Amino acid sequence: MGRDPLDVDLPHDIGDVIFDSELDSPSKVRLTFEIYKDIPTYWLIALIALYWDELPNDAKKVFWGETKKYLSHNNLAFVNPLGYALAVDFFEDQKRLEEAWGELVRSNSNKRVNMREQTGPNKQLLERLQKFSGPLPPSYTKELRELISARPNGTRTTA
Repeated sequence: MGRDPLDVDLPHDIGDVIFDSELDSPSKVRLTFEIYKDIPTYWLIALIALYWDELPNDAKKVFWGETKKYLSHNNLAFVNPLGYALAVDFFEDQKRLEEAWGELVRSNSNKRVNMREQTGPNKQLLERLQKFSGPLPPSYTKELRELISARPNGTRTTA
């Protein structure tokens, strides 16, 4: 007897189809995020994390670009599953934490004018990273707090 058509775990099944396909790695990541746009679930992002060590740098760049976009989204249905995936699949592993931090925090720190705006997507992204990051090494926590509290003129706000 065949598989029950109602016994479908769509994110898991789609993930198998994507990552077992002949698509190149950046296309697999792009396709995963295209599906995430319609079905924002933790599992879709976790799938990318499962294959992370095998992904080439160009696919990882696609991932970080999409991650920044979705972390800055106004709809928390997109933000929360991705934030959770970052917390458990990236921030809890020292090597992945360093890579994520470099892409999500430090790559933007050269854009001081944008990072020091008191509103806007960059500040929102940093605040959301702070929310999802959980316990971090003290230097990371300090860096994130300083970037979030920076004023446009370069002075710090006092807490």
